[in-house]
Amino acid sequence: MSDWLYSCDRASKQLVTFVRLLAAAEVLSPPPNEGRLHHCVRRCGPCCRGHGIKRCEGWHAVVERGILSFRPFFVDGHDPVRIDLSGDVSFQRPRPERADDWRARPLLKSTVTVELVDHASEELLERHHHDLANSGQEGPVWHLQYGGNPADSTKPLPTSWIDPPRWAVPPMDLTLLAETIVYNFFRAEWEELNRRNEWVTLILDAEQLVMSHFAGHMQAHFGRDRSLVDRTWLTAQDNILSGLNPRPSA
Repeated sequence: MSDWLYSCDRASKQLVTFVRLLAAAEVLSPPPNEGRLHHCVRRCGPCCRGHGIKRCEGWHAVVERGILSFRPFFVDGHDPVRIDLSGDVSFQRPRPERADDWRARPLLKSTVTVELVDHASEELLERHHHDLANSGQEGPVWHLQYGGNPADSTKPLPTSWIDPPRWAVPPMDLTLLAETIVYNFFRAEWEELNRRNEWVTLILDAEQLVMSHFAGHMQAHFGRDRSLVDRTWLTAQDNILSGLNPRPSA
């Protein structure tokens, strides 16, 4: 396996391929323009200058609201609901690193937002976001939070003032959260996608990069000597107490 697996060019191609597969499965409405997707991945300086994979310093993926919308669906006879997915995920780092370093410290920041919208009225019904905590922020390193308002919102959600709870969850980027949406609301399409090697490879690549640091940290927690009773599963995920830090070092 190569010591250098990650680059801005690879990330851009993977995003386009991933969305193309979702569009082919007919779970998006409408499918986004591929040229627009390429612009969602902001390349690092060395990659812009054509220095190649070994000089890559990471990319910044920004998928704005309105780019990724899933096909409307019905839930228990209610009016059709649509899910809009957006994200601001940075894999940037101050210097080029080998593959093991990328997986140990994959993400500088990550916020992926799921919005449930009444498809007929365009009313925003619910908003969830999956975040990597800021340094020093209370709560789990990786958490799911409810509420908040879009930047362009003219009608605040009734619960937008609620800050906690922050539910402890495994790390996810936009790719992994998109798969979770398909899994929950388009089960037959998800099963068909999982018969395609190209899809499974993309998901496994995302898991390897985004989840490896967390899996190793939790494996160390569960492998601790049983006589040690100073640390729970939740403490091992706390942003201040755990020592879990997926952010690239300065």
